[in-house]
Amino acid sequence: MGTVLECGFAPADTGLSSSRIGLPLQLEPDVCEDSKIPTSSTGEIDRLRQRVEELERFESRRQQEEALNDSDEPHRHLVKNANETHWNDGKPDGAHGTVPDLTALDITALRQAEEALMESEGRLSLIYNSTMDLLCLMKVEPGEIYRISSMNKRVIETARFYNYDVSEQDLIGRQADVVMEQTLKFGKEVTRFALARFREAIRAGMPIHYEEAPLQTPKGTYYSETTLTPVVGRDGNCTYLLYSSRDITERKRAENLLKDTEVQLRQLQKMESIGRLAGGVAHDFNNMLTAINGYADLLLLELPAADPLRMNAEEIKKAGNRAADLVRQLLAFSRKQILQPKVLNLNLVVSDNLKILRRLIGEDVELATDLASDLLNVKADPAQTDQVILNLVLNARDAMPEGGTLTLQTANVVLDEQFALRHVSVAPGPYVLLAITDTGTGMDEMTLSRIFEPFFTTKDEERGTGLGLSTVYGIVKQSGGYIWAQSEVGKGTTFKIYFPPVEELADQPETDIFTAAEERQMTVLIVEDDEIVRTLACQILRMNGFQVLEASNGRQGMDVAEGHPHVIDLLLTDVIMPQMNGKDLADRLMRSRPGLKVLYMSGYTSDPFVGREILEPEAYFLSKPFTPNALMQRVRKMLGLK
Repeated sequence: MGTVLECGFAPADTGLSSSRIGLPLQLEPDVCEDSKIPTSSTGEIDRLRQRVEELERFESRRQQEEALNDSDEPHRHLVKNANETHWNDGKPDGAHGTVPDLTALDITALRQAEEALMESEGRLSLIYNSTMDLLCLMKVEPGEIYRISSMNKRVIETARFYNYDVSEQDLIGRQADVVMEQTLKFGKEVTRFALARFREAIRAGMPIHYEEAPLQTPKGTYYSETTLTPVVGRDGNCTYLLYSSRDITERKRAENLLKDTEVQLRQLQKMESIGRLAGGVAHDFNNMLTAINGYADLLLLELPAADPLRMNAEEIKKAGNRAADLVRQLLAFSRKQILQPKVLNLNLVVSDNLKILRRLIGEDVELATDLASDLLNVKADPAQTDQVILNLVLNARDAMPEGGTLTLQTANVVLDEQFALRHVSVAPGPYVLLAITDTGTGMDEMTLSRIFEPFFTTKDEERGTGLGLSTVYGIVKQSGGYIWAQSEVGKGTTFKIYFPPVEELADQPETDIFTAAEERQMTVLIVEDDEIVRTLACQILRMNGFQVLEASNGRQGMDVAEGHPHVIDLLLTDVIMPQMNGKDLADRLMRSRPGLKVLYMSGYTSDPFVGREILEPEAYFLSKPFTPNALMQRVRKMLGLK
């Protein structure tokens, strides 16, 4: 209901009365008798009656106003203008008192304007404090003073989120530069940068937008983008400066994460390309090295120690062995090795290697272990796992020329979604960690980004080929794991390897299950598409008394076996061949010849036989390049011969 200002006054000491404020005044019957107003003063009485009638008319209008306010019609607002009317100076002696002189003004439009203004201010305040942006209004004073006039509550919320203990009272009315430098401890550089931007916005006379420099807060790095809007008065001068800032910390973190991911992806693509090239080259070289080293061995068997040609054959053999080592490392990096995985406990693997590791690192390096007691098992090639540990330990030793501490650690860990986001190709979940940490010289970011590239090395040419860490990388990746390095110059390096766990029990050491062979000439079927390797293998086996059948591919091998009426004791087959691979050939022959034993040979694989580029645990494998001795030892063992 609108406000109604009511008036109803009884003249003082006149005998007039009112039943309540706002009701018309009535003259009592004995007013002339008891009043101090003489009965002969009829003029005064008439004027009094006239005033009473005016009051009655006012009361009638007031009641109408109440009725109007109680109705559904828009409310009206009245205001009184009351002036006291005094008795005339010529009033009879003893007469005294006052009668109000009342008028009313309709201020409905004014009141509606006030309410609309209050509603508008309320909406603006709601918007001001609901926005996610930080808003701060600064009054521009002479002398380049920017005094904080008001701010929304988001400013205080953000300040407290980043562990700044401030309140609105600490900021309102103070100079912006003093608040930044002294209260918030932003530093002089940040303050000078902000003031320069303030001046730039005022000179431009229009809003300017920019990204703030990263700010180091008690809770981490804070990123923001700011808009400065000058508020120009009627005289054309900037009177206020509106500071609007948006917290973009999460966006910047996402952008930085995306950049890191792109860098990792490009690195992975580069490594994959190099790996394919290395694997293809290594495959071709393996076949050639098998022949080079094999025929060098055959020469050495025939040349007596005093023969002057023996030294030449020995040098050929040495060069071939070095080349074979190089090819083996390239294959490891390119993940083209044929692995023979077993269920392992890394604690046992580390413990079994401690003795040889202590001899390798020297007395000036302390070797420590931190092995989890409840470590889960993993599935990996034992020999290759040993190679990973050996390479990383040797690398750590070289990083500590003046001694230090080398720590081998194992643990069960869980890699969460956040870790997976920061590391390309990682699947979140449980893993078994093998960490190797040194206190050596450490590496800078540039070096760290290239350590797994083949032939990249920081060592002298005589001390390293640049394939040690790339070999580790390939073995870990081929085993289904992940490897990362953390390093800082002067603070050492940590290599962390994550293997997927398995629930199977660890495999027991192999035992010789072969029985003695019967006394007869045994037959070996050799299937190899490379003629040089096939000829060498046939020659070695024939020299050792075996009957040899040979074929250049899988289909030809089937035909040779079907045409041979007697027992075939062993199939020696290459893995990758045209028309039919070695696994398919072996499966078909074993169905028709149940007792057939199979020995695979290869130095490279990427076909469906291997699947995930590993042989089944029960398969027997001869790695290329192989020596005559290695071939015969494997064949004799499989056939139960001495």
